Parts: sequence; structure tokens; C-alpha cells
Amino acid sequence: MFALGIDFITGVAVMTDTASREKAEWPPHPARVFMALVAAHYETKPLPEDGSDAKEAWSLERAALEWLEGQGVPQMLWPEASPRDVVKVYVPVNDAGVPQNPARVKESEMRSALGVMPDQRSRQERTFPTLHIDGEGPDRHVHLRWPNAEPSTEILATLTKLALKVTRIGHSSSLALVWVSQ
Repeated sequence: MFALGIDFITGVAVMTDTASREKAEWPPHPARVFMALVAAHYETKPLPEDGSDAKEAWSLERAALEWLEGQGVPQMLWPEASPRDVVKVYVPVNDAGVPQNPARVKESEMRSALGVMPDQRSRQERTFPTLHIDGEGPDRHVHLRWPNAEPSTEILATLTKLALKVTRIGHSSSLALVWVSQ
């Protein structure tokens, strides 16, 4: 058997349901958890000057992720969660045009050049559907289990290390601690 445990550290999960931008996803879809593992893998990609040990560890992580991908749909256990009110907020659009050479912007072009400043950009409506996870301590943990999965010692060790690199699941404010459990 192979299993992952998840604790949303703050007791809050911010994950938008794929069917409705106004609704929070609960429990976290296994694909979302897998994406968090993949993100942790790529966020720690070794640099060209890193040694062969770091590159080998990174290759092992990829192999472990491919193994996990092939295990199919896990069984899940999760606590109840209470949705919070969805509030619409307005955030600056990130794709504002940047002048090619900011040092040579003419006075007549200044207003458009200032468009890169957050307070000058147009705002886009966004929602961040949020849930409060009921329970305390282990009672609020999410578990994904693959009862028929038998990882090799190397894959188990690699996934154990990779799980500890995960910092969030869903929105960046959904701080999470992930671990391999047996």
C-alpha cells in the first residue's frame, strides 16, 4: 500500500471548483494533489552548475512521479469542511505593456508608460472560494490511499522527500504539509 497525508496548515483551503468559479473544491481532487507534487519537483530543478547528485535526485523524482501517475485513482478520506462566503475582489491585470526602453520614454508617452504600475492598471474581478476545514490535528487531515500500490524502496524514499517539498495545494494561500504515510 502507498498513501499520502495532507494537512492544510492554517485550517483553510482555497481551491476553485472546476465546474464553478464561485464554489470551492472539496475534497482536493487527486489530480490537484499530483499537480502540487509536480510543481514541487519543477520548483527544485537543479541548475546547470549543480552536481550530478542533484541531477540524479531530480531524475529519480520524475521517475517516482511517473510511477505514481500509473497507480490509478486513490481511495480518499477527508474531514468535513465549511464554505466561507465568496467575496469578489478586483486585482490588477498582470499583462500590462512595458516600454521597450524605460529610460527613453518621452513626456507625451509617460501616462501609457505608467500603466505598468499596479495602481494604474485595469482591475479584473476575481473570487477565491475558501473552506474552513473542520476538526483539529489528525482529524482534519486528508488521506489518499492506493491499497494495491507497492513502490520500490527507492521510489518510496524519493516520494517521501518530494512530498516534503510541497508548500501548497490550490491557491498559494492554501499552505499544506504533505507526507507519505503507511
